[in-house]
Amino acid sequence: MSHRSWHHRDMAPVSRLGRQIQEIILCLDSLGAAAALIGGLALAPYNVIRATSDVDLLADAGLADAIDRELCKLGYHCLHRSADVANYIRGDERVDFLFANRPAAAALLASAVLQQTPFGELRVVGLEGLIAFKLQGFVNDPRRTQDLEDIRALLRANRDQADLSSIREYFRLSTGSHCLTRSSTTSIDLLVPRGAFVRSPDQGDRRPTASPGSEPFTSFDEMMAVIEALCPVWPMRPALTTTPDLRL
Repeated sequence: MSHRSWHHRDMAPVSRLGRQIQEIILCLDSLGAAAALIGGLALAPYNVIRATSDVDLLADAGLADAIDRELCKLGYHCLHRSADVANYIRGDERVDFLFANRPAAAALLASAVLQQTPFGELRVVGLEGLIAFKLQGFVNDPRRTQDLEDIRALLRANRDQADLSSIREYFRLSTGSHCLTRSSTTSIDLLVPRGAFVRSPDQGDRRPTASPGSEPFTSFDEMMAVIEALCPVWPMRPALTTTPDLRL
């Protein structure tokens, strides 16, 4: 299916976050710009749940200027933009782009998996590519320890389906050895340049604040509605074998 038909236009978004995602996809669709979900929300289709409302997209680098113009028309303010990344904010909503300038990133974009969701058809970067992006994020900025936790969770949930040889190769390229250090000689920059994941406060590291009067539980419910929509099978929690002693 062409990337020009990512969504069903007659499907109603399930939440405010869902409407934001649909609006962005409609915007990209109108430009003919290929894009795929990466980041925390992209974990859900692989049966890993992380509470996040961050919208992170891998997108067609050739249409970065057009994407910028259209997002500004939608009311987004550009916090930072380079050849490889762009960060936009609108009130308490945010969207971050990584642009597929390099062949490996372009290949991951082209092979992104189509997902059916209540807010439309949406492409999600493949499992191995998602792990590669998270690995690069950690190697480039070791403070991003959540990326390592996400990798572990993805491997636990998808070991039987994962292409472990490809994942091992990503690890080999990222480290040059058996340890993850920022000083490693690395070729993992084949996805995006090293500095693309390291943002200073004036380069878009500022997080949007909630709208005045907004209810935190409403925001959480809206976020979880999107995560549930992206997750094909809700992971089962292990049952307690014994009744916990809750006495103080």
